[in-house]
Amino acid sequence: MSITGSDGLDEARRESIRVALESYKHTVCEHNLSNLRTFVDGIESRQARRDDMRRLEQDVLNHSAGGSATSPRRLLDPAVRTELVKKYDLDGIFHLYKDFTQDLDAWYARIRALLEKRDATAARFRHQIWSISALW
Repeated sequence: MSITGSDGLDEARRESIRVALESYKHTVCEHNLSNLRTFVDGIESRQARRDDMRRLEQDVLNHSAGGSATSPRRLLDPAVRTELVKKYDLDGIFHLYKDFTQDLDAWYARIRALLEKRDATAARFRHQIWSISALW
């Protein structure tokens, strides 16, 4: 549902939805960033320096926003966090990529083609049934 288009919503309702969405994004993001801080603290603690934690740390750093985090603590830097939020949808919002509408149009075209094929197959099947029943 778009809250920016002419969808029959009055301005007050549109603003209410926008505020609720921003509140949701903020709450989810804060929760996920809190988990990230706990994760970073766990990686940095002496108790968590086992081999499996080192591998996990390396995986996180390698897959962080373009590999820009060089240490676990760097994951908490504002610039890296912003990229992490966007890349991994940490704010609870699915961030669409640039060519999404083109891909969506292609998906609709494939669905239309499948439906047309199904309709053609169903028509052939009905014709075959009719032909067989005409023999009796």
